[in-house]
Amino acid sequence: MSLLAVSLALFCCPQQPSAPAPPPPLRGVETWSGFLYRNEEGAIQLGSAVVAMGVMGRAAQTLDPESAPRFAPLVSKVDDHYFFWNYELEKEEAIDASRFPRALVTLRGEIRGDARKSNGGYSSLGMPEEMQAARLLECELLDERWLAEWALFFRDPASPFRIAKAVKNDAASRQAFGTAALAALRRMRKLPGPDAKQLELLRSIDPAAKPSERFRRGKELEIQRWLMESAKSGELELGDLSDLPPLPPSSTELQGLFLEAESLERFFAAVRTRWTGDLALLQLVHYEKNERSTWYESTPLDRVSEWSEEHYARCRAATRETLKR
Repeated sequence: MSLLAVSLALFCCPQQPSAPAPPPPLRGVETWSGFLYRNEEGAIQLGSAVVAMGVMGRAAQTLDPESAPRFAPLVSKVDDHYFFWNYELEKEEAIDASRFPRALVTLRGEIRGDARKSNGGYSSLGMPEEMQAARLLECELLDERWLAEWALFFRDPASPFRIAKAVKNDAASRQAFGTAALAALRRMRKLPGPDAKQLELLRSIDPAAKPSERFRRGKELEIQRWLMESAKSGELELGDLSDLPPLPPSSTELQGLFLEAESLERFFAAVRTRWTGDLALLQLVHYEKNERSTWYESTPLDRVSEWSEEHYARCRAATRETLKR
């Protein structure tokens, strides 16, 4: 065909624009936990608040544009998908609540996105995901008074809770911090939970949403465990501790029960012989794996109770294999 003929063909039959790519398929129901923030484009995404020096990259988790506006009252001014509690709390200045996540949420909804490539989305290889018609299952509104008390554990030079910081290890400094830590813990526990206005806010977003103190109470138990173990070993003199509540099994104890129990039913039977309180306060440290990788998880026991026996068996097998047990 001559050059002229080709030119005429292109002129008479212009190339049609390609059809838009179809949206990725829905992949099923998932539960997400973290804080909400807006990315540079204004979309509401889920972020993770952690105590750490660094984390692995994570694929974006976004709320669909139709349901996202309902969650606007819970969106934080934090402008990154990771928030490091220790970096912000160790600053020697008054707590400014606007710099912290406003609320910690648990959402559930249908997920639109490509199949996950590795460890549950916590990988630089993970694909972006979007949650459709998200429901607010649980929400913990953070209290700046509580944060101000918690800051002691990242600021005091003798605190063993500091991350990547030199710790003053002389007996006098340890004792002074222990005494201050016990007083702070008692004040933290006296602070009230959500008030009527805050509860009404949650109901306006989702009438079935449950107010939570999962994060707050978990951190208080970590502090209490350290205090009681230090007093028992003779490292600290703390006086009468009878006002402190019973401690639940540690994560090490729970993992031992998990490795021993051959079924989900037997695991919870063993747990209940040691703890009759709120399962949300306990964390099961375990491993999961697929054909490409193995990864670490820490799952609250109330969510473990929702596992199927098949999922329990897979997680137990991955944990036993990883720990050579």
